[in-house]
Amino acid sequence: MCLWTFKVRKSVLDFLLLNKENIVDSEEKILFAIERKGIEIVTITGKLVAAAALMNIPYLNSLPESGKMNILQFLLACEDQSILQGVPLLPLHNECFAEFDRTSNDIVYVSQNVIELFPGLEEKFMKQDLQKKIYDNLLNICKIGLFQLQEFSKSTDKEIAGLLRTTLQKNIGTTIGERLVWKTTNKRTNETWLKKVWKFLKDRKFDLGFLRDLFMVPIISDDTLLLDDTKETILCKLSNQFIIKSSKDFKELPDGVCRCLSLLDIVILPALWGEISELPAIDQYVFKPTGYNVCRLLEAVSVNSCRDELIKAFNQECTAADRDDFVSFMSVIESIPCRAAEILSSLYLFTERLTSRFVSRNELALIVHTEDLSVQYFVENIDARNKPHYNLAVALQMDEIDFNSAVVNILKYLENDIGCYSEIDQRNVLQHALTHLKGFPNKLHGCILEVCKHIRFVYDHEGRRKCAIEYFDPEDEGLKLILVEEDFPDVKKTNIDLKYLRKLGLKFEYYR
Repeated sequence: MCLWTFKVRKSVLDFLLLNKENIVDSEEKILFAIERKGIEIVTITGKLVAAAALMNIPYLNSLPESGKMNILQFLLACEDQSILQGVPLLPLHNECFAEFDRTSNDIVYVSQNVIELFPGLEEKFMKQDLQKKIYDNLLNICKIGLFQLQEFSKSTDKEIAGLLRTTLQKNIGTTIGERLVWKTTNKRTNETWLKKVWKFLKDRKFDLGFLRDLFMVPIISDDTLLLDDTKETILCKLSNQFIIKSSKDFKELPDGVCRCLSLLDIVILPALWGEISELPAIDQYVFKPTGYNVCRLLEAVSVNSCRDELIKAFNQECTAADRDDFVSFMSVIESIPCRAAEILSSLYLFTERLTSRFVSRNELALIVHTEDLSVQYFVENIDARNKPHYNLAVALQMDEIDFNSAVVNILKYLENDIGCYSEIDQRNVLQHALTHLKGFPNKLHGCILEVCKHIRFVYDHEGRRKCAIEYFDPEDEGLKLILVEEDFPDVKKTNIDLKYLRKLGLKFEYYR
């Protein structure tokens, strides 16, 4: 016993004596015991102390911490440390003691510098401020793997992610959808704490795949935490995937585009902590502000279980100005992936040309080029007169009717005498077609003239309209002598040059 300090020796002896062991602790008692026959002298060993501890766990638990530490120091110094099995003297950081248990799955981590990253999990870590001898012995047990102790530095990324998950569950508020309300007033898990966590992950070169479903990404602007619509500070899952509003070497996302993406539940990060942005694999989850990356996020929306609700929200809540910003942004993308195009085709990004109502590509997918005509096409079509809307419409593979074909189609429509066009609109179309005939391809000349021959647009002097071929040439003096006024067109009211009416079959001979 001379190897032990007085306090250690006294703690061990007091414990054993109260256990009614035949133990002597002074020379006088030793001599007296020798004189008494039948008295067994017991040698104090680690095995004896450990056995006594297992037989008197309630009493052991009632000892003050100092007493427990003295007994632990004695047992740790024994050559056979396996005697600790089942003894509840493993000091934890929560001021409690656990059993040494080689079969336990509840790992107790040994670390001097990471416990503050896991507030509320003190029972998962060995006590830090131990005497050096005790700590060194416990560390040695940890290294040989005798009990449930494990060096934290040797933990797997999966194990650490599990600790972070439990920390979040114990300390931070309730979820709102895919967001977690973050009570930053809790000093144990405030902004400083989260920055330390991300710095640790960065220094460790952590595999972010294990953090996908953890709420650990704050929404910040510059270096200030932002509130969401519910006026709460929130944390988002890494798996949400984000796009950062501005990033070095990239053009900043317009505010209108950000609002449009937010309606589709795409999270916009105004900024990102350096501890997060410097992680090597962060680009898999936080995207730079490019059109290609917006398409990647739209592809994720296409497989979102709430896809239909998100599209509905966009179509109901998006403003005209934000739509224009979004269309302008998307229109410069050379090739839109299929799944992204599926989402874009469902959004009200276009207006119908006549009614100006918002429509989606799925609802209306026709571009008609009638820019030089003062009349509308007879079938609904989108307004693609500005370049961004036109480019996006083409990218979404809308049907397209060129100007020449549109004019011919309108003339054929008038040929059937379907009266959706006013007389003024009809005259305007015919005037354009006939006065600009040379501007059409030669192959269309005959078609245009043939169609116009059967359109009732030429007025007589009583206000009735007929085809040009039903009238006689009014400049033929001979015909004027034998025909009445109603046989000639009212050229002034028709407002089409006589030379064009002649091309449409105006008669210059009279047969009885």
